[in-house]
Amino acid sequence: MTTPADDPNWPAYLRINQDDDSPNRPRILLRTMGVLLAAASLAIAVAPLFFPNVSSSMLTAYLLCLAFIVGLDVCFVGLLLTWRTITRSRLGEWVITIESFQSSIYRNLLLGGGLHIVSIFLLWIPLLSKRDPNPSLQSLGLFVVLSAMGALAAMPWLVQFFLNIRGNDLEVHEEGMMIGGFYPCRWNRIVQYSVWDDAASLVVLDIRGRGPVEVFMAPGDRKILVEILKEHVGPPTREGRSDDLPDDHQQGQFGNLSVFR
Repeated sequence: MTTPADDPNWPAYLRINQDDDSPNRPRILLRTMGVLLAAASLAIAVAPLFFPNVSSSMLTAYLLCLAFIVGLDVCFVGLLLTWRTITRSRLGEWVITIESFQSSIYRNLLLGGGLHIVSIFLLWIPLLSKRDPNPSLQSLGLFVVLSAMGALAAMPWLVQFFLNIRGNDLEVHEEGMMIGGFYPCRWNRIVQYSVWDDAASLVVLDIRGRGPVEVFMAPGDRKILVEILKEHVGPPTREGRSDDLPDDHQQGQFGNLSVFR
């Protein structure tokens, strides 16, 4: 199968080495935002050390809780990276990626960084409590659990940001696809697919065990994807405009998991 790197006729946005041609301004903005969020996280993490009227026992408990949260983050990131590495290696060589909006990189950074800052800030609440200057381990544990949940929820977004994975990417491999950076799908799991020539060109993939997945993309990108689907899955079950379907046939046609372009 021809790859974008081998064929100069492929569109520029489908080539693997597209990062080298991208403008520097978005990179600088992303790095600036990343540095600011990292500095804010560090400042919020160390600020309780300078709080007045906080006992040494409470500071020790805070530092232990903070170390626990950091340990959870490291372990979860390790699991995510290991799982994605194993999954990608099983899917074979990377062929093309149908890009989504560039803004999803900013979303990954802002959502992941913001969630992580909030999770650290939750550990402040016992330290700022005036009603209970020496809270019990039970009340402290509640905030540790909430903080851990927030930190773990932030990690997938931050991993996608640091790996330059857009949350809506559709990576096409020789043995299958990787949807959104963390959802593998081999060709034999695609039961059927439909092609609709609507205002936004749409391909609906019926994936065994997951249900329908909507893929919106430009007509040229859709043509490339449909050619690959015809080679590995077969011809589409339906093709045309979705508005032309009777109302009773449209029910249940589209799912709620979408990959946008």
